[in-house]
Amino acid sequence: MFSDQHLHKLTSINSIERLLDFLRQELDWPLADGDVESLTFEYEPEDLGLKPEHAPKINRIYQIRSMTKDQPWGIFFIDFENKKLPITLMRRILNHLRVKNRSQAIQSWNAGDLLFMTTYGEEAEGMREVAFAHFHQQAGDLPTLNVFQWDAQDTEAKLKTTYQTLRGNLGWPADINDADAWRNQWRQPFKHKAGHTIRTAKGLAEKLAELSRQIRDRVNEVLAAETEKGPVTKLYIAFKGALIHDLKAEDFADTFAQTITYGLFSAAVSRRYPEEAGSKSLTTETI
Repeated sequence: MFSDQHLHKLTSINSIERLLDFLRQELDWPLADGDVESLTFEYEPEDLGLKPEHAPKINRIYQIRSMTKDQPWGIFFIDFENKKLPITLMRRILNHLRVKNRSQAIQSWNAGDLLFMTTYGEEAEGMREVAFAHFHQQAGDLPTLNVFQWDAQDTEAKLKTTYQTLRGNLGWPADINDADAWRNQWRQPFKHKAGHTIRTAKGLAEKLAELSRQIRDRVNEVLAAETEKGPVTKLYIAFKGALIHDLKAEDFADTFAQTITYGLFSAAVSRRYPEEAGSKSLTTETI
């Protein structure tokens, strides 16, 4: 049951103290009711390999102390000054914490075993943007930063989904001795790259236009390659015969693309937010 109390706690994370309370009370992390100093290590930007010119962009950096002896995860909270999540700074911090730097004094982890919890942006309704971030790396590729984010201005439907995802995937694991299962559980929410979420009408319009162009170009390619018996060409011919007799192929492709794009968008909104006509925050995965 998602209550007003859960909503308040989810939209009140604006400090390390509030974050620790949320992790303890809502996600059942075994954090003692102590002060911040007893539960965390605090770092200066230079401790994590950042240059002095980057220091003004970071307010505070904390590492949450390990809660079990063999905890596979390194967990950090970073309060950024930036309006947007600074991906370049996150990569530099990652590079300093990765296993390849074992010669340094600070503990190191594999890239996939680091969990970052961040706040950034301008405060609205008592809360800044919150993003839990995780680097995913495939063999031969650079690590990709995936995020799970929210703020107080998201719709209640999205905040409910956010809370349920946090409870289901980032709650304390049932078996802390199964490190692989723990890793898999906590990695589940991180499916979207930073900047993936659409938060403005302009951004939505641009993404829909991009998708429509891609479909249009593909339809044009298919029409050029098909015979009159091809499925898309048969649809084009039927469209000409029933509606617009002088319709050109490129105009059909454009109409087809827009119909598919906005039809998919409408279906995505209805499926994801059945109680609402629209949403402030949609992801390109649902389009």
